[in-house]
Amino acid sequence: MYRLIAQVGRVVSRELKMPVKPFEILIATAVVFAATTAPAHAYLDPGTGSLLLQGLIGGTAAGLFILRGWWARFLSFLPWRKGEKGKAADSTQQ
Repeated sequence: MYRLIAQVGRVVSRELKMPVKPFEILIATAVVFAATTAPAHAYLDPGTGSLLLQGLIGGTAAGLFILRGWWARFLSFLPWRKGEKGKAADSTQQ
């Protein structure tokens, strides 16, 4: 496959009189295939909607969890929050 792409790249670069990299040919080919696709006429059953909804809810929960961790890390850098760490640790040890 790579040899074919390289060969096409050499032909195109000769015709255009400018160098074309094989990766550029691969990207151009992918864009052409994506732009010229025919309708699939596929059937989507009710389980598909449930799966998409579950993924959306799980992704949102994961994103909120990550943001919570980043927010706690951000607040730990603030000068007036430095003393509260020690107070929280003392109250849990009693």
